[in-house]
Amino acid sequence: TVRAAEVYDGAALAAKKQHQVFCACLPGLESALAAELESLGVATPNAIEGGVEFLADPQTIHRVTLRSGVVASLRIRVAKFDARHFKQLELGLSKVKWGRVIAAGSPWRVEVTCARSRLYHTKAVAERVERVVADALGTPPLETGLVKGTSHAGHDGLVIHLRLRRDRCVVSVEPSGLGLHRRGWRLDAGSAPLREDLAFAMLSLGGWESHMSLLDPFCGSGTLVIEAARRRAGIPPGTERIAELERWAEASAANVTAWTRAQAERVSAAATAEADGAIVGRDIEEAQLEAARANASRAG
Repeated sequence: TVRAAEVYDGAALAAKKQHQVFCACLPGLESALAAELESLGVATPNAIEGGVEFLADPQTIHRVTLRSGVVASLRIRVAKFDARHFKQLELGLSKVKWGRVIAAGSPWRVEVTCARSRLYHTKAVAERVERVVADALGTPPLETGLVKGTSHAGHDGLVIHLRLRRDRCVVSVEPSGLGLHRRGWRLDAGSAPLREDLAFAMLSLGGWESHMSLLDPFCGSGTLVIEAARRRAGIPPGTERIAELERWAEASAANVTAWTRAQAERVSAAATAEADGAIVGRDIEEAQLEAARANASRAG
């Protein structure tokens, strides 16, 4: 049997428009992420290994997606149930109202991990998930039979994550399939690139504020100075990825209010940017500087 109270979209949480969310981050940044989420209006964020978990309504999830710079990925819990055999797995999955989880026409794919469970064949589990969801939505996945860690050939779509551990199944959806740490502007990575979320965290933990000068004498493809310049200009970290939240069915037009407010803040910040200290990136290799300039242009 499936404990219906733990199928989140049919439980009391959904009635209150609250969702259980897990935001992943790079190792060691859990406390920094929790502090950032609290500043964004998240009530009682709980830092655990690998990230932060919390309860939030759709508006808060929208705000976190748009404004968090430390988050690597955001997952919305959909269901949690026991699955000791395939019939039990399919029953639990069938109780999820997938049309209320994934927006119509949105691309989607499945990632599965299994550990210490009777159901240990990840490909077979993934095939069951794909079949149940495809039947519910009427649309096939981007790719079939793939498990976590498999190359997805660059496909970016909503990801259904199924984690099976000790016969306990946790199902989540990640609207931004490639992760929020990929802002979308760094197409020229250069050699040994710095991740955008790590650069953002370095600025915060290092005490840099937007009115200060900044010099990166070995800037490479420009990640650190670009993240600093975007922060000064009031450009939210998730600007290029926020539209992907619309793959989640509960992302609504009401959230446009948060977006409009963010754009107004950006204009206000940009008006005073010229009076602040210089942000300078240098490098010994001209090719790296060319990549940095191209990335800066795309980043606005």
